[in-house]
This record gives sequence, C-alpha cells and structure tokens, in this order.
Amino acid sequence: MACAVAGPFLSSCTTNIAGSATEGGNVEVAGLVMDAQGNGVAGAQVAIRPTDFLKDTSGKPAARNLAANAVTDGEGNFVLDSLDAGDYWITATSGESLAVLLRVSLQPHDTVIDTAVLAPASRIRGTVIDQYGVTSSTYVRIFGLDRLAKVDSATGDFTFSAIPEGNFRLQIDVSSTLYKPVDISNVACAGGQDKNIDTITIAPFYGEDYTQWPHSATLKLNTTSTGAQVTGTVTGFPVLVRLRSPSFTFDQCLPDGRDLRFANARGTHLPFEIERFDPNAQVADVWVLVDTVKGNDSTIISMYWGNPNAVIQSTAGAVFDTALGYSAVWHLNDRALNDRRDATLNFHNASPASGSYEGDEWTYGLIGGCDSLDDNDDHLTAPDINPGPAVTISMWINMYEFTASLKQYFIGKAAAVAGRQPLYSLMMNEKNELAMNVTVNGRPDSVSGGSLAVNGWYFVAGTFDGAVLKIYVNGVLVDGKTVAGSIDTSGTRLSIGYFDRNSQKLHGKIDEVRILRTAQGSDWIKLCYENQRPNGTFVAVGN
Repeated sequence: MACAVAGPFLSSCTTNIAGSATEGGNVEVAGLVMDAQGNGVAGAQVAIRPTDFLKDTSGKPAARNLAANAVTDGEGNFVLDSLDAGDYWITATSGESLAVLLRVSLQPHDTVIDTAVLAPASRIRGTVIDQYGVTSSTYVRIFGLDRLAKVDSATGDFTFSAIPEGNFRLQIDVSSTLYKPVDISNVACAGGQDKNIDTITIAPFYGEDYTQWPHSATLKLNTTSTGAQVTGTVTGFPVLVRLRSPSFTFDQCLPDGRDLRFANARGTHLPFEIERFDPNAQVADVWVLVDTVKGNDSTIISMYWGNPNAVIQSTAGAVFDTALGYSAVWHLNDRALNDRRDATLNFHNASPASGSYEGDEWTYGLIGGCDSLDDNDDHLTAPDINPGPAVTISMWINMYEFTASLKQYFIGKAAAVAGRQPLYSLMMNEKNELAMNVTVNGRPDSVSGGSLAVNGWYFVAGTFDGAVLKIYVNGVLVDGKTVAGSIDTSGTRLSIGYFDRNSQKLHGKIDEVRILRTAQGSDWIKLCYENQRPNGTFVAVGN
C-alpha cells in the first residue's frame, strides 16, 4: 500500500481506493472527495499534475498523459485516467473556500491513493516590482498546480485563491527574454489563512551589468595534480564555493548575500544556490553550477558582490537541475522538526519519521548543517523514488560507533513486500565495510568493500548503470560487480538513516544526500569528494 501525503507536513492513510492500469501502461486512478464530516462532496473540481508541472502562460494545455481534470459525481467520486507513472499532486476544490492537496506516486499497476478530505482553503498574495521598469507581461505560477496569476501591470499585485494547505514553490516569469525565472521557495499556507509574500523585485539580464558590482574575485577550479587530480572533463557540475574570512570580506556584501553573482570566462551568468550565508560567523556555502570543468587543467570563473540594489538570484532548482539527472538533493540544513527540503524541483522533501525526532538532531556538518542521528529511532522518510535503469547515491557519513554483527543503513528503499531485501540501499555491513544493495528482476545483489572508521567524515557513493554495480569511498573506486537489468520498483517510501528495523539504524551524522537517475562516472564522483572535503585544493579564491 502507498500512502499519499496531504501537503508536505502530514502523512496519513485513510480510505484506500485502488486504481488500475489501462492499455499501454497508462494509469487510471479513482478517488473520493469528502468533507470534514465524512460526507461525499458533489461537484468538486479535481486536477492531477506532475510535481514539477508549471501551467503554460500561453494557455496551451498540458500533455494528456501527464494531466487530467474531473468533477466529482453526486457521491463525491472521481476518475482520472490515461496517466503515465510518476510523482503527482492531486488537488480538489469546492468553490474558493475548501481545498485539499494529496501527493501521490503513481505506479504502472495497482496504484493506491488516499481519500481527499476538504479543509478551509487559503489565498496567496504578493507584489512583483520590476527594478528597471521594463514593460512586459509578468506571471506567477505554482509548481505542481494548474494555477497561473498575471501580475497587475499598474500595482504589481497578484493573488491565488482556493489554495490547499501545504508548502509550495512559486515561479515568476516575464514574457521578455531579458529575464530569467525567479523561484520563491517555502511558501507555507495554513488552512483558512491568507499567505502574504514579501515584495519581490526582479531585474532583466541587461540590467545586471557586472561593472556596477564594486567587488569581484576570480575562482580557480584546479583539477591538476596540485588540485583535485581529476583527468576527465566534467560538465554541468555543482561546485561548492566556501567563503570564509579573511579571504572574503563579508562587510562588503549584503547581509543575506543577495548581491552575489557568478559568471564563466565568457561572462555568462552561472546559476547558484546559497545554502548558508552567515555574516556574523563570517562563513558562507554556495553551490555554483559550472557548465564545464576541464580535466587536468584550470577553469576560471568570476564572482561579484557589493551592489546594494541587487535582487536575490539564488535558485536551488537551477543548480540541481532535474535535466541533469537529479532526483533529490537534501542539504540537511533545516532545523528542529521541520522537513528537510529537497533542492530539486521534484520536491521530495524528507520528513522526520513519526515520533522519531526530538528536535535536537540538527547540528553543524561538513557543509552547513547536517542531521545527527541516534541509534534509537531517529530517521527521515521521503516520497518513494524509483530511479529507473540507473542510479547514483552519494552522501557524507560520520559514524559514532560500530556494533558487532549489525548493519547501519544510510539510505534504503523498501520492496513492496515487507521483510524483503531493499530495492536499493547504501549502508555499512556487518564487517564495517561500505555496501550497496540492489534488487534487479526480483533478485537481490550487492557489492561491498572499503574500511570505515568511527568519528571521521567519509564520502560514500554507489552507482548502477544496468550492467555494473560500483561503490566508492572518498572518491576512490573500491569494488564493482556485474549485475544486469533494471532496479525493481515499488510504491514504498524512502528511508534515510534506517531500513526495516531499529537494529539497522545509522548512529552518526549524515550530510549532503543525493540521488540521481544516472550512473555518474569516476571523474564526477572524485570531483565531488575533492570539492566538498575539508581543506580541499580544488577551489581557490583570488583577487
């Protein structure tokens, strides 16, 4: 059974209604919309869209196999059919006063969803100001919802009505090609309460003349023998830039780092995400998507700061782009009992398992924050991620202790039948070795090796390309094994720091967890390690 998530905060299993697979592998989903008293609601509007869907500003309809709409019958029932498998949001609304959001992962067969219970709806309001006054049409869209708001050209205001309770990501788009989309993350809507967003200032590309930035520095990305020692060229790579005093003067930058900019040698703007910017502690961690990092060579990019009129351009989804193969990236920089946000536009936010977190798990990690898990009950769960024929899993691990003859799972995806081996996992086995497990065509297989020790950070990674299963420790290939086929799928949720039972939980710290639906090569993995490890020599900040 798969449980839908009512918004990113609540996970519940209520009345379950099975869907069925139509010809060609498309999925048909039946459901029921009820009110708070348990009565079926007639005439409710129901829509299903992929979690990364954005409504077309021209009015072009969504692809038929990725979107469907329905109206509930007299008893509250609805049917959505001819859909591809994947991750979706289902919304149901009754007028503008009641709404509900369900997140579902549709499988090719036997999909299960929860009953949709309507609750008081919200409104999202905001204002968009063009810093340079360019006359263009401006739109605001919500990822995963069939919603589009045109910004009032006179006031800059926009409003969304009938918004269900949940945590959303918005995108601001301008019809002019001089602008790039602007993401607004973590827009939390509580049932029945209006959500007012701070005024958002946008600027066209031509308005970002870097000669107006008073401070700049060159960043040298060194892959030679004196740097990362990576021989192959790596493309589309998220480079971690650690800014520290005294090599970076934080007093010259705006307090939240919104004036930071990066460009390649041709002057082309590079997308970036600010994971941490703390002028009081004089530290910042920024991920910059570099188009090409040359092997056994030096790549030069530029950094700019100090423009007091700059608007924030930090965009996580543009750095960890799903088009580059990212399924989920958890920086684990969220505190207390909050969801650990996924940096990709898949929104696979990881939640503390029910009753497992006490609120003290967050601590300083290798990159910004991390989670420190005890071996009692601390762990996270995330929406089920079925990577397909290939996968890369990577993370940083710092274990507190080893227990003889016991495994410690770092991440694991359970099979549809309880008690079976994981569909894929990365863990430490009973011999204190790194191990990666996969279940291919119903048969579990694994590869293991490399010695891990306590109280030290290790970069661990595993890849599978449909033919070979490989594991890496600190950027070095430890072992590989021939395994042919595709990883099995299920509708079960993913666990971080845990698998199956309490005796197999991680006791230690975990940071920067990633899943990709591609099998990355050895150069990519080594570059990740060399870039992210303490005291690395890959990135050098100059004047």
